[in-house]
Amino acid sequence: SQPVPGSEQQFLPVMSLQSKIIAVRELPPGEAIGYGAQCVTSRASRVGIVAMGYADGYPRHAPTGTPVSVEGCRTQLLGRVSMDML
Repeated sequence: SQPVPGSEQQFLPVMSLQSKIIAVRELPPGEAIGYGAQCVTSRASRVGIVAMGYADGYPRHAPTGTPVSVEGCRTQLLGRVSMDML
């Protein structure tokens, strides 16, 4: 079947969610991040702690690797989302 002309959909953001980085840490390889130590650094890593969590509406089930933007640079969520930090 052929696509219907003009049916190409482009998705645009309908909202944004913003917060602030409240701390930055340099972590060695093997350091656990988040509840339950589900994420462990594989190399020396610089991580930021964000003042937002599931109490603010951020999905608690968001997995490590979920894309986030920090000052326009794409990065990823590490570890389990807590009540008031990620």
